Amino acid sequence: MRLLLSALINFLALSAIAQTGNLVRNGGFESATEPVISTWLKENPVGTKLTEGWLTPTLATPDYYNSDRSLCDGFPIATARTGAGRGAFICGMENQLPGVRNYKEYLQGELIQPLVAGKEYAVSFYVTLDCSSPQTSTGIGAYFSNERIQQNSKEKLNVNPQVISYSKITWKDGWTLISGTFKAKGGEKYITLGSYSDTSVVRLTESGTGAATFISSPHISNHVYFYIDDVCVSPADEKLCDCKQGASQQQSEGEYYFFVLDASNSMNESGKLDLMKQQIMKFADSVDSKNKIGIMIFNSAPSILLPFTNANEDKLIAKKISKIKAKGTTNGDLAVKRMYEYIDSLKLPARCHVIFATDGIFRISMKTKAESDSVLIRTRTSLCVLQFGTTKNEDLEDMANTVEDGIYTFANEANLGTILRTQIPVIEIKEDKTRIVYYAEISSEIDPMLLQIMILSNPGDQFNSIPRKGSK
Repeated sequence: MRLLLSALINFLALSAIAQTGNLVRNGGFESATEPVISTWLKENPVGTKLTEGWLTPTLATPDYYNSDRSLCDGFPIATARTGAGRGAFICGMENQLPGVRNYKEYLQGELIQPLVAGKEYAVSFYVTLDCSSPQTSTGIGAYFSNERIQQNSKEKLNVNPQVISYSKITWKDGWTLISGTFKAKGGEKYITLGSYSDTSVVRLTESGTGAATFISSPHISNHVYFYIDDVCVSPADEKLCDCKQGASQQQSEGEYYFFVLDASNSMNESGKLDLMKQQIMKFADSVDSKNKIGIMIFNSAPSILLPFTNANEDKLIAKKISKIKAKGTTNGDLAVKRMYEYIDSLKLPARCHVIFATDGIFRISMKTKAESDSVLIRTRTSLCVLQFGTTKNEDLEDMANTVEDGIYTFANEANLGTILRTQIPVIEIKEDKTRIVYYAEISSEIDPMLLQIMILSNPGDQFNSIPRKGSK
């Protein structure tokens, strides 16, 4: 009887410590139930909750953003690597706060189960530096502890992280994997993420680069500001925490469609602006909901009207579009500059397609064009220029001819719907596969000669009457 009882106790003990899967609670920083977070937190008492599973271990103020539409002081920020949520933290300040020697921010999470003594664990997470930061830092890592850290200061934590990277990560690196393995002492229940280096800042000029030419919140651009996502801790033998898994997840997130819309006074003529507004709504209604729509308007100055959001958020998209009113003159050079800076700053996990609609005949400076070409080519961003009127904008045409999948075409009420349906590549998400189609999936089915005639003469949306290959 005693042997049976002893065996039962041993079985229950082994069952209690059995561990599988990711041990990090909410490693993706997801929270869809809260309002869109766009504020900068000024103060955090120790233990302030950031989101489910994460809190602040010191008096410093790490951040949390839960949506692709999250902003900071009205400025766009990097989107999540996967999903919609991500954490953010300062790794260093060139100009320290009064009374602080080495300001650093940390995020602390509680594991689902304590770690087992003598067992080897794999750790991985991804970070990316905000592109407006002129400096970086080193020593980003993960520290595991049995008790929750509670430090009543904003200084660097004086602990020895089990996993650490001394790489000088720049914004050009995009989402960068930090990973490692370690043997647990037993009972570790908390993970604390941040920079553990005595170094406060390393200027990017030391690595031959610098901040991107992008305007952002001074709360971000004045410091070493990193975003963090996809935190994973699991038994090393499971091989769960590796970058290949994250890459496959990205493929199902859809792609990004960025409408850059001229909203100057001249776009009011002949209903051009209203026509574009209608077509943007039709486009959003027709594409898979996992694809994302963003809108920038420009006249004398550009502004982000709609940060990237899922295409199925009809009410939000319609609300934003309804606010577009034509006014002012056309500053096309500044619009192109803001367009490529915005795309470059987000480090999107999937391909972006720009639809640039204007009636303007303006010049683009050699510097703006060179920087735009560099960004669009490096990020494989496609460009479709919709030129209203009968006069060619040679600078925009040259831009379109330079990039991958670039298109320059004259647009009007008769052919605009057709152009969008046949020229903009769209990702269609299926449970078993992901493939590229073209809006109503007609481009590969229509006879090429008939398609050219249709684009020139067909009144917009009459596609069902067009004969297809093999039809009678």
